[in-house]
Amino acid sequence: MSLEASLLFDVGGRIALVTGGGTGLGLTAALALASNGAKVYISGRRKERLDEAVSEYSDKVLPGSLIAIQGDVSSKESLACIAETIRRDEGKLDILVNNAASHTSSYTSSVINITSISGMVKVSQSHYAYNASKAAANHLTQMLAHELKFKCNLPLRINAIAPGLFSSEMTSSGKSEKGKTNSEDVKDHFNPAGRVGSEHEYAQVILLLACNTFITGQIIAVDGGFLTAVPANR
Repeated sequence: MSLEASLLFDVGGRIALVTGGGTGLGLTAALALASNGAKVYISGRRKERLDEAVSEYSDKVLPGSLIAIQGDVSSKESLACIAETIRRDEGKLDILVNNAASHTSSYTSSVINITSISGMVKVSQSHYAYNASKAAANHLTQMLAHELKFKCNLPLRINAIAPGLFSSEMTSSGKSEKGKTNSEDVKDHFNPAGRVGSEHEYAQVILLLACNTFITGQIIAVDGGFLTAVPANR
């Protein structure tokens, strides 16, 4: 039995799509997969940002690769175009990371929805629509994991990552370098870790759900202990 990390988290040769993959945690997820051998399509509405991401990391030695594919997930036509492009060029899709085919019996495909711990708390946090949409995404993840397996018999694993406060453009307070949140920004957020999550810690969970074929239908909160520190929120 081999327990080397390179084998435990091996996504070499897998085909992945990361929506919203040009910036922030979406790009982190894409790089985590490409750095471990996957061929990763990153999609988003801003073609120039996608091209910048591919250009920035194409000079680095990645075991896998990044490929930009422009598309708007709010448009059915755009989604169909993305799906057709990957079907035509690859013939399959092994990993889908919803940040914004054919299958084999030896490797079930993985869908990873990116939600938020905001969908797991009872308080509104002054943004009702956002929290409600993330709660719906969490529930949809679990329903699809059940329905697609037991009613459609599809070899899909569907899980969600619910991040807490991470270093990204979305959580920026404007104080940090390159628009990223730093540990000073979490002092009032009841976070036992006392800091924001790192890109490496986020990447570890992406690889876990991409590789571990025994996990499905789960919502994994990666929040530095926020939900345990504020139990009244749950």
